[in-house]
Amino acid sequence: MAVFTIAAFLGKAGISVGNSKSGALVTNCYQADTNVDGKYDSDDTLAGSGQRFTEAILRP
Repeated sequence: MAVFTIAAFLGKAGISVGNSKSGALVTNCYQADTNVDGKYDSDDTLAGSGQRFTEAILRP
């Protein structure tokens, strides 16, 4: 849920996980389709749009 929240406000979110034994690092990048149009584009951000976060989650 935290990744979706970050992606909803910033457009993209990255989460990195490191292995302390091997030193390996994996980074996954995510985008949230907040306007639910099936496309991941620049319109998929809540920053400055005046929408509330719950509207993006609960919209069918």
